[in-house]
Amino acid sequence: MDRAIYTMMNAAISESERHSITANNLSNASTSGFRAQIPTAKSIPIQGPTLSTRTLSIATTPMHSSAPGPIYYSGNNLDVAIMNDGWLTVQLKNGTEGYTKNGNITINEEGKLKVKNYPLLSSEGSEIEIPPGASLTISNDGVISVLGAGDSPKSIVSIGKLKLVKAKPNEFYLNNNGIFMTYKNKKLTEDTSVKLISGAFEESNVQTIDAIIKIINNARNFEINMKIINDINENSRLSNQILSFNQA
Repeated sequence: MDRAIYTMMNAAISESERHSITANNLSNASTSGFRAQIPTAKSIPIQGPTLSTRTLSIATTPMHSSAPGPIYYSGNNLDVAIMNDGWLTVQLKNGTEGYTKNGNITINEEGKLKVKNYPLLSSEGSEIEIPPGASLTISNDGVISVLGAGDSPKSIVSIGKLKLVKAKPNEFYLNNNGIFMTYKNKKLTEDTSVKLISGAFEESNVQTIDAIIKIINNARNFEINMKIINDINENSRLSNQILSFNQA
């Protein structure tokens, strides 16, 4: 009986973990540049004095879908859509680099460019500061140009370039703050072949209807596993009851 309970409980835990990941995907369906996570697990044989007849399923770092999200044309000069395998580079609080497809750039009160409260980094690895009152444009190769308030269009100047990198999906994992990180915090070098679309941003690639269906299926499977566990416990109770009658 205990082996059957163990198997069903292990399955229920796996369903619960898949449910959490799918729910997180659904909650980020409107987050710019979000990439849907894919639950993953590995099998670990249980070691002991008896034969290796049991295997534990352990959740591992989720993968993510590399499918691009739809491009939304906002007309906002601060919005950028990073094409193909390109990524923006941001600086985390501990000084390490992170990477994102989120192209909703903002300017904070200090005049610095940020994404999700993380400073955007230039190709030189420094934060990017915009002069007060200046208007800004970003070219398709990430060059940032500004025009001071009241200045002639001929006086537009370049103040830097976004650090754009290129990487394959298996080089990244998503941290708890929604920023992609390289394994061992390896810094990626700038890739000048990466292109942008200014005045647009990439939406989340989460398929909302598909995510809702998965959540329903996860809940049903979890309920089935728990019902089987209850049935096993009930069968065990009845078996013990019959055995006690025979011994009386």
